Amino acid sequence: MPGFGFFISEISQKGNDTLALDKIHDKFLKDLQPEKIVENNPLTRYSNIHYAPAAARDTVLLRITMASATNKLKWIYKNMDKYERASGIPGTLLDFQMAGINGFIDYKTEKNPRSIKEGNFTVDQLISFFTKLRNDGFTDEYLMEQYDYLLSPPENHQFDYEGYKKWKLSNSIDYNVAKKYYIIVNSRKKTDLSKDE
Repeated sequence: MPGFGFFISEISQKGNDTLALDKIHDKFLKDLQPEKIVENNPLTRYSNIHYAPAAARDTVLLRITMASATNKLKWIYKNMDKYERASGIPGTLLDFQMAGINGFIDYKTEKNPRSIKEGNFTVDQLISFFTKLRNDGFTDEYLMEQYDYLLSPPENHQFDYEGYKKWKLSNSIDYNVAKKYYIIVNSRKKTDLSKDE
């Protein structure tokens, strides 16, 4: 469950060893029974995307923002089963956040491959920053840092924090994830998990 991953990540940041973390994990699941919460109150598979007014100040920015949000939704439907989707948007998963950045870059570079320099400094700067970040292989380290290391990476994921630290010495961080161009939320309507989607 997305919220559970956040809970465990926060505990792991406080220096607990793996064995202690496993015990907390087991106790948490036994006491809370998150699967029962989802069964009794499943969220619908339909999501709403709310765009910030800042995203609409430029047509290219709005399009790449929409591509980012859409790519996150595609990631959800490709990588999560209906029970996981019924528990909420997986905002604490590293791969979910990476899907947003990839959608942001790919719309501009693949669907609209004209020169990046189109006169809008914000768009030019964002695309250049994210493209360089991805090409240099530090998107995951950047996201972990931006989210205070509370994102849940895939099992056995390898990070290069030393390389990222060196990369930052010669590359400025041009975007703070706290500046949201959109948020994705589940609509309030409940779904029937006994039916196939």
